[in-house]
Parts: sequence; C-alpha cells; structure tokens
Amino acid sequence: MERVGEHAVPVGPLAVRWHAYELGEQRAGVTTRARLRLENAGTAPWRSRGREGVQLAYHWLDPLGNAIVWDGQRTGLPDVIRPGESVELESSVLAPRPPGRYRLAFDLVEEFRFWFAELGSQPLDV
Repeated sequence: MERVGEHAVPVGPLAVRWHAYELGEQRAGVTTRARLRLENAGTAPWRSRGREGVQLAYHWLDPLGNAIVWDGQRTGLPDVIRPGESVELESSVLAPRPPGRYRLAFDLVEEFRFWFAELGSQPLDV
C-alpha cells in the first residue's frame, strides 16, 4: 500500500486521517478494487447502518476539480470505528466514461446528511 503524507485534520466530532491506499489501474467503465487504511481522527464513533450512516465513497473530478461523477459507489464499515481506531476497507471503484484524465477523490459520507469534506476533512485525492 502507498502511504499518504501528512495532511491537516480538523478538530471536532467527525474527522478522518488517511494513512494508505492501494488502487489498480483504472479503465473507462470498468470496476476495480481499492484498499484504503484510515483513522477516526474525530471525537465521535463512526457507524454504518446498512445503506445509512457513515460510508466510504468517492468522486471523479476533471483536472479543474469539476465533478464528473459525484456519488461513487458506497462501502459500509465492518463495525463501529471509535475515535483513534483505524480500519482497512476494500472498495469497488467504477471508472467513468468517456476515457480521459480524471482525479479520484475518496471521502466519507454520513448518508443523506453531509460529506466529511464539508466539515473540514480533506478527501484523499489520487
């Protein structure tokens, strides 16, 4: 896995610290796998409740940062992740069509409420 460098982490109940990732080669319209190691850097536990609660997701962005695909596939948490705990997740990633140069930005989402980036956490840009 490729380690993620130091990055700002907000103070508050919901914050993520990215540690490492592994991502296969992406091809337009093809689903691949990604592995990510991340830490609950906030003060509140993270819980997935089926398709609700905290989920790992992603955005595909063009080189200028415009969203090509905003709501990427979701990956739930295997268990409650308490403050200070780390988790390694395996996620499906569907590359957009048409072929081109894109940025992949992983983020956590509290489903139907907010993305962690909206609260000050940095997405993991790949």
